[in-house]
Amino acid sequence: MGISLCTIFQKQEDGEWKDVFSEYNAHGSFKSYHLYAWIGSVLTEPRGFPKDFDIADETHHPIQDMNILPKDQWVFVHPPRGLFMGGWGYSWLSADEVIAAYPNLDLGLDRRDWRDHEGENDEAKRQHAIDEIKKDEFEWFINELTRLKALYGAVRVVYGLG
Repeated sequence: MGISLCTIFQKQEDGEWKDVFSEYNAHGSFKSYHLYAWIGSVLTEPRGFPKDFDIADETHHPIQDMNILPKDQWVFVHPPRGLFMGGWGYSWLSADEVIAAYPNLDLGLDRRDWRDHEGENDEAKRQHAIDEIKKDEFEWFINELTRLKALYGAVRVVYGLG
């Protein structure tokens, strides 16, 4: 269960943003309420698509090179419109913004939500749950942005909700 995030990763080259390969360039390749809440609400209010982001219509990003997408995502490219970017909640974040915010990740998990059978706060259970969510739903995202930043320098992820 979760919200489908439709993403495309881009690098800045010669003053222009260009799509780059990522196994996470996709329509709904991952579903995570936690990740969506963090990138969509904690880091920033939705910004809409970047002004320099190419949109064929209100919801599709033209794909010049199908090799920037995993092959299982080719079905979501609708020529001549492009890759479906979701139907709402459009925004973008730079790799720098995401990487800088990660150490201060706050999932909003209140202590009162983690009581043991006797009604006592159980900090160990709370911390374990937070660690598992970080591992399962956030680390891959941070690792991918870190990898792309090391390869290309300025990187951003543009996303919408499907």
